[in-house]
Amino acid sequence: MIECDASIIRIETVLPQESHPVVFYSEKLIKSQRKYITYEL
Repeated sequence: MIECDASIIRIETVLPQESHPVVFYSEKLIKSQRKYITYEL
């Protein structure tokens, strides 16, 4: 299961395995991307 969090400023994603994070990804959104609705992010 991938856990994602999308806010107005950034997107963060965590891939856990056996309750421990294996991969973490974070991306700061540029100004034009901040206009997207959460579903599109």
